[in-house]
Amino acid sequence: MSFSISGRAKDTLTYDASASGAWYPYFIENENGHEGILIEVVDYLLDATGIDGNRVSLPAKRTQRAFANGLIDFDFTSPAWLAPSTDTSGFIFSDPIIPIREHIIYLKGTSLPANLLTNRQIQKPYIGTVRGYLYHNENMFKRVDFRSEKEILLALSLKRINWGIAGDLTARYWATKLGVNLEIGPIHSDDQLHIRLQKEKAHLLPKINAAIKVLKQSGKLEQILRRYTHEAGDTTLPGNSATQ
Repeated sequence: MSFSISGRAKDTLTYDASASGAWYPYFIENENGHEGILIEVVDYLLDATGIDGNRVSLPAKRTQRAFANGLIDFDFTSPAWLAPSTDTSGFIFSDPIIPIREHIIYLKGTSLPANLLTNRQIQKPYIGTVRGYLYHNENMFKRVDFRSEKEILLALSLKRINWGIAGDLTARYWATKLGVNLEIGPIHSDDQLHIRLQKEKAHLLPKINAAIKVLKQSGKLEQILRRYTHEAGDTTLPGNSATQ
C-alpha cells in the first residue's frame, strides 16, 4: 500500500485509454510501447492530483464490459457517442479535455447515398465500425465491425465496404500510412472528449477538473496536441478549446 506525505492512503484509479489500440493520435501501440495524446494527458493529471494509476489495455468491447462491471474506474468518452437511451446513472463526466470529431469516410470517387443516416434514407447502409465503439445513431445503419480504424481503412481499400466511421485525425493518419485515397465525408459526431468516471469515484472529480484546467491554461495541452496532430496529417484540431 502506498501513502501520501500526510500518511493517508493514496487513491488508485484503474483506467483504459487504448480504445482500438490504433487510435492515433490519441493512443497507439508501436515498437516504443504505448504513446499518444491521452497517455501524456493521463500522466499529467495523475501527477498533478497525486492519484495513482493502474493502466490496462483491453479490446474496445472488453473495455465497455469492464467499465459496466466496475472493473475500470475511468476511460475517455465523448457524450456525442452515446445513444439517447444510454443509462448514464452509473458514471459522471469530467470537464471537457479536447475536441474530437468523427466523419463518414470512403474512397475518393465513391458516391454517398442520398439522405445517408437520416430518417429519409431508403434502407440502412452497411458501415464499417470498430468493435466495441459507441455510436449515437447506430439504429440508422448496419454495423460491420473491425478491430480498429486501421482495419476499416484496409477494408475500404479492398472494397469490402463502401463507407466507415472514424475520427478525422485517425483516418488521415492511417490513410497516409496505408496509401489509401480517402475522402473525409460528412460529420458524424462533433463534441469534446471527457474522462468518464465511475460515480463511486465522484469525490475525486473536483481535483481532476482542477488539473484539467491547469493543463489547458498552462499551454501544456497545446504542446501535446501540436506534436501528435502534426504526424496525423493536420496541424489544427476540430474546434478551438485546447486553452479554454
